[in-house]
Amino acid sequence: MRSKENVLLSIKPEYANEIMDGNKHYEYRKRIFRKPVNTIVMYVTRPVGLITGEFTIKRITNYG
Repeated sequence: MRSKENVLLSIKPEYANEIMDGNKHYEYRKRIFRKPVNTIVMYVTRPVGLITGEFTIKRITNYG
């Protein structure tokens, strides 16, 4: 079994706030991760420009 990776994901401030408040449960991306992922470290883009948290994902769903 391959070990799962931790990844850094940049997210716009308005979406990061929704995630942290528990109002946003899905994050859609054009590209899927190449390796199995366990933890997402959330970097909030400018004007914040900080790592603000991390979360564990349950699954990655590919609709393609």
